[in-house]
Amino acid sequence: MKRIYIALLPCGFVWLISSCEIPYDIRVTKGYDHYVVDGSITNLPGPYIIKLTHSAAYSVKSEGSNYPVRFATVCIIDDSIKDHPQFLCELGDGKYRTDSLFRAIPGHSYSLYIQTVNGIELMSYPEQMPPVPEAIITHNEFVDETIFHPEGHKVWITLTDVPNVKNYYQWTYQGVYLFSTGIYSSGDILRPHPSACWMYEYFYFDFNLESDRLFDGQTFDRDITVVPYFSASPYLLTIYTRSL
Repeated sequence: MKRIYIALLPCGFVWLISSCEIPYDIRVTKGYDHYVVDGSITNLPGPYIIKLTHSAAYSVKSEGSNYPVRFATVCIIDDSIKDHPQFLCELGDGKYRTDSLFRAIPGHSYSLYIQTVNGIELMSYPEQMPPVPEAIITHNEFVDETIFHPEGHKVWITLTDVPNVKNYYQWTYQGVYLFSTGIYSSGDILRPHPSACWMYEYFYFDFNLESDRLFDGQTFDRDITVVPYFSASPYLLTIYTRSL
């Protein structure tokens, strides 16, 4: 009897919950259309991609993805040489690209101008590109595995913030190392034949952002990543510091 009672209790509990369900019809109204601009520029050589889309309504069946804006005129304006804007060429799917020689200059201010095929004009406020601190030192040490990171080489940097300026920083990085395949195919026969190859690892999705609100004008350390690499061949890690 005890076993039967325990088995029936969950069934009765589920029955009570289901009897209280009241269907609710959510009527989603059509949202407002907004232009969405996604892209960035730096002082490194281009090209750079600017993506222009229309915001979509709440996802219902096939809806939910932003719609690309085609055939627009897109250009980047340097406020110091407004008569020579950088026009972007359309690649399709709402993407527009600068030429490969374009790069921004620290200290200059830039605006983005867009004119759609319907004649709608959009223009951003000028944004100045701040300089990046020049005195940057990198460090690394081998660390054990924790709940926060794997076992590997911990890498961090030391830099000095510009005083009396509101700065925002972002860090991205990429790695590359050499490895050997060791096998080479000749027809249907596998023969040993070492071959050197390069493996590139890209890490552009870490949320490495920082404000200088707590260390304005001071020298500070910033953890970048832990690289779980254990081979005897060298590993090259390139760190990009961006001043936003």
